[in-house]
Amino acid sequence: MLINYINSETPENIKFIVAPHNIKTNQIHRLKENLNIKTVLYSEKDTQDVVNAQVFIIDTIGLLSKIYSYADIAYVGGAMGSTGLHNTLEAAVFGVPIIIGHKHSEFPEAQAMIDLSGMFEISNQQEFNSILNLLITDKQKRKASGKYNLDYINQNKGAVKHILKYLNLYTD
Repeated sequence: MLINYINSETPENIKFIVAPHNIKTNQIHRLKENLNIKTVLYSEKDTQDVVNAQVFIIDTIGLLSKIYSYADIAYVGGAMGSTGLHNTLEAAVFGVPIIIGHKHSEFPEAQAMIDLSGMFEISNQQEFNSILNLLITDKQKRKASGKYNLDYINQNKGAVKHILKYLNLYTD
């Protein structure tokens, strides 16, 4: 989805950070080769011109939750295929709108954020392009959607404590 968008519709002033689920070297290099625009890997950041790249590929683990803090929009993968939706809460905590695939029935928090208009469900490339373009061009929509996600996070803080109380494993 995202790679097709980048290769076909990327405005010059838009930058992407791509954090693939699989970071095997051969797959990362194939991904980089398949992009039509200036791309730099995280592992190359000290020797390449990151500032002028439009795509920055994270080819290591452990950075994703920090990276979301720099995002204006997040596409969280896993819900278009059979692998399962990745963690949407990591992006939501930073108040960014989120785009996901349509296979998310096992993730009630995703449906809740969709219902609040902070998360957007897509089924195909055309829907992805349409939603991403809307969020890129409509700053008010983008900010409001992100705020809905942050509000959801704030309203559900302390869930672990509630669960532990329910299981009689925690008392005040």
